[in-house]
Amino acid sequence: MKFDIKDLPYSQFEQLGMSKRDVIKMNPQDLASMLNGGRTNLIPLTIALGNGINPIEAEVKLSLVRNPDNTVSLNVHPIQNQPKNTIGAIPAQWEQLLKGEIIIKEAKTFNGSVEPHLYQLDKQTNELLSARVNSIQVPNFIQGIAISSEQKEQLKQGQAIELEGKSAKEGFVIRLDLNEARGYKLLTREQSMEQAPGIKPNLPLEEFSIKETPRTTIKM
Repeated sequence: MKFDIKDLPYSQFEQLGMSKRDVIKMNPQDLASMLNGGRTNLIPLTIALGNGINPIEAEVKLSLVRNPDNTVSLNVHPIQNQPKNTIGAIPAQWEQLLKGEIIIKEAKTFNGSVEPHLYQLDKQTNELLSARVNSIQVPNFIQGIAISSEQKEQLKQGQAIELEGKSAKEGFVIRLDLNEARGYKLLTREQSMEQAPGIKPNLPLEEFSIKETPRTTIKM
C-alpha cells in the first residue's frame, strides 16, 4: 500500500466531521482505495460550522497525497457543476472526455519535465482524472492469464486488449479506466460481443465501451 493507516491525517478528517473511528470504520473498499493512492466513492458529509450557522451537507470523494516532508494530507473532491477543460484539450479530445473515454496528452510533471499523461473524466464529480503513462504498472497476470510486454504497452497507450482463456468463452477484453479503484475494467468476451458485436483485439478505446465489471489490480 502507498499509505499506512497510522499515518492518516485524522485532524483533517475531523474538519470534515469524521472522527478517527469514522475513518477506520468507513466502507472497507473506500479505505483500501485511499490507502492504495486512489479515491473513495462519493461519501455524504455533514460539516458543522458552529455559531448557529446551519451545517453544510455535501457528497465528496476523498484521497490522500504525500507531501515533500513525507507527511500525508487529505484531498477533497467535491461535485463540480460542470466539467472544465483545464488541460487545453482540443475539441475532438474534449468530446472524447465527455463520453467517458481516455485520451493521451503531454503535460508538465511536478519536476517540470513534459511527459504523456492519460486523462479521463470522473462523471460523478466532473473532475478530470490523470495519470502519468510511465507511472502505470500492469501486473504480469490478470485473471490467471499472462500479459505480454506488448499487451502492457498497448494498455498504457489507451488501447483495449483481448486476453485468451482456456476456451473462447473464458477470454476477456480489458482496458484502463481511471474511474475504477484498481485501474481498469474487465469484460468477458461473451459480454463484449453482446455489447459490441464484431469487436476485434486491440481496438482503440473510442471504438467500444465497457460496463462495470469486477476489479483486479493495476497500480497507478
